[in-house]
Amino acid sequence: MHSRYLSIRLIASLLLAHILSASLAANAQQGSKPPKRAASALEILQRTVDAAGGAKALASVHDFTESGQVTFNYDDGVTGPITIRSLGTSRFRMDVDLSNEKKTWTVSNGRGTKTDENGKPVPLTNEQAVNLVNLTYPIAHVAMGLGDTASDVTFVRIEQRDGHSVYRLRENGRLGLVDSTSKDALVVKEVIIDALTFDIVAIEDWAMSGSIGGAQGAPNRAILFGQFTAVKGIRIPFLVQTKLKGQETMSIRLTSVNFNSGLTDSDFK
Repeated sequence: MHSRYLSIRLIASLLLAHILSASLAANAQQGSKPPKRAASALEILQRTVDAAGGAKALASVHDFTESGQVTFNYDDGVTGPITIRSLGTSRFRMDVDLSNEKKTWTVSNGRGTKTDENGKPVPLTNEQAVNLVNLTYPIAHVAMGLGDTASDVTFVRIEQRDGHSVYRLRENGRLGLVDSTSKDALVVKEVIIDALTFDIVAIEDWAMSGSIGGAQGAPNRAILFGQFTAVKGIRIPFLVQTKLKGQETMSIRLTSVNFNSGLTDSDFK
């Protein structure tokens, strides 16, 4: 496994090792400002991990492959089969076979490409690359918030969504998505969690802000999750929808999820 990115296995190991207190102590000794990590927010994140299957089950996940159907909501809408692969928390690949073209998005350590109409790779912005990772696996955002003890984790508020009470939390840090040697801004994500089931119902951020951490005003991009189903003890959303400025841009309906098929770095080139 490449040393420059965190895997879910490593994150869960950090959780199980209880390194939070050690990290805060180290920050204090170095004279640096300790991260803001609200106890109430951390408790909600931990309960979300437990509801998703628990740290031990998450620690067993090295990679996953998903398949299903995707619909892009431009023109009259276009639908086709989709395959998504993920390794760790910073390797991602999405292959789509549409009626008139095949498209591929690939991300590795915060850098990514997508194919153009001629099948040639075109660079993604850093923001686009970071926001693709964990598109269909929201529990990784929660695990990263717990595992990255240098990140801020704060409780924003309780609000109502579709007749249910939800918790809104904010994570601000590298979160395993931005390389520690990178000069890019830190990542800001808002995680919305059902107050009853502790399922992650949405991840919101600031798309097209000009920088990864350009959090100004209300989040303008949302990834919505539904139809949670247990796969080998881990709850996975089989419905994923993306919205930009309130308009739905894409929906994914998964039909299968497979863990630990032996993906390697070469699968993301």
